[in-house]
Amino acid sequence: MSWSNQDDSWSWRLEETGVFSVKSAYELLEGLVVTDDLWGDEEKTVFENLWKNLTPSKVLAFVWKTFLNRIPTNQNHTLRNVLPLDESTSCVMCNTAEESYIHLFLHCNLTCLVWSKLMWWLDCYFMFIWGGGLIKMC
Repeated sequence: MSWSNQDDSWSWRLEETGVFSVKSAYELLEGLVVTDDLWGDEEKTVFENLWKNLTPSKVLAFVWKTFLNRIPTNQNHTLRNVLPLDESTSCVMCNTAEESYIHLFLHCNLTCLVWSKLMWWLDCYFMFIWGGGLIKMC
């Protein structure tokens, strides 16, 4: 075994230059996540374009976590055994349904008030459409 007098160095194998890039790391992680069966074409398009806009990165990271259902809701806490089994999983804001990410952002009455104020402020109105063809205008 021979030792060299050269200094050790780091090299990122996913880039020809050996320099780390977020893009190459993202592509690696994206390849590890099987999304073909989970999302339709619309969801895939949103996910692919998520990072290609001028939104602050912490907002994008939160949206990404939400798409993947990785935000700390009572439902997720129960699934991960963070909440005791006898603890309520009801929404902490309205206490009328289980607190899931979908309920928290779309179905909660308090959330609808926030969406309504935001739409009024932006002068831009939209409707939520979910399973069974139900339409809800907040």
